[in-house]
Amino acid sequence: MAEKKEAAAAQQQNQQLQLSLSNRVIPTSYANAFQVSVVDGSILITFGLSRPSVAKDKDGKDSPAVSLEFEQRVVVPAQAAVSMAQSVLNTVAPKKPAAKKAAAEKK
Repeated sequence: MAEKKEAAAAQQQNQQLQLSLSNRVIPTSYANAFQVSVVDGSILITFGLSRPSVAKDKDGKDSPAVSLEFEQRVVVPAQAAVSMAQSVLNTVAPKKPAAKKAAAEKK
């Protein structure tokens, strides 16, 4: 009986998750503005472009303005949004040299 359990455990360790990636082209767009909201426990991130423009003020004179156009929305589960936020922070946060990090952890 113990041998069967050991064999099953060894077989489970040898199994690997197969990941299939699509070769299709993924559209890429640029965004310099975003909006985050929550709907039914999912996080909605809307991406867009903020562009300088000119508008008429109350006296009819040209006045600097900003044009904001939202172009794409991504809906993610809350836990995926937390993982994404952590990944972004890890990517943009300055890296501490290992010695400084070890010293900081000892304090």
